[in-house]
Amino acid sequence: MRGPYCSQLAHNGFALRTVYSDIPNDIRLKSEPDRKNFAKFQKFVEGKDIDGLEIAASLHYQKTLRGKSMTDEEMLKKVTEKRPNFTEQQVRSIWEEMKKWKLIR
Repeated sequence: MRGPYCSQLAHNGFALRTVYSDIPNDIRLKSEPDRKNFAKFQKFVEGKDIDGLEIAASLHYQKTLRGKSMTDEEMLKKVTEKRPNFTEQQVRSIWEEMKKWKLIR
């Protein structure tokens, strides 16, 4: 509704997190890098609400789409302008956390 974010996918992801250990090994993620990235993602989303995930998805989208043509500050401003329901502090906090977790390049 407000950008490149799918709330149903987020709900499915949260549901998957609770049953991942019950999924048979033959259909889990196969490569070690994929497993490590998924584990990192699980830790990142832990405790996040839908707003935090929407901000993260919007930041990732902007970074992927325009990362080389915009400074980080320009990108943060762009997300804040496009998502007026979020404060600059919320957006900046999620951005810093994404950098900490190395979820962005």
